[in-house]
Amino acid sequence: YVTEISNHLVAILKERPFDDVIQEQNGYFFDHLISLFNHHYAFARTILSNDDYSQFTQRITRNVTDQLADILANTYHFSAQDAAIIAHFLTNNTLSILQLSRRKPGLIGQDQLRNYVIRLNKSGLSSFI
Repeated sequence: YVTEISNHLVAILKERPFDDVIQEQNGYFFDHLISLFNHHYAFARTILSNDDYSQFTQRITRNVTDQLADILANTYHFSAQDAAIIAHFLTNNTLSILQLSRRKPGLIGQDQLRNYVIRLNKSGLSSFI
């Protein structure tokens, strides 16, 4: 299941040119991520909120981060170091905010969650692109 989810997330990243999606700033990746998590709700809820399953989250995160680093390096011609750090930031920032929303229900609504992720990721990328 971990491989299936990981492959699906990577497919989302590769579905459209990364630069187009970033320039649109419309939450394309986040919306697809939420859709995927809603489709696999029990699994997503478990790996996002139960520390006993963090090894699965880490495997998914590593694969997605590695693939995202490749996409960033190819799209923006970043060094391997910059691409890896940016990919790590984007992936872990998004995951951390999702985990917070799952661990503290009612703290933040879905629209606010989406806006925070988009805003933080956009500002994190802004000094590089």
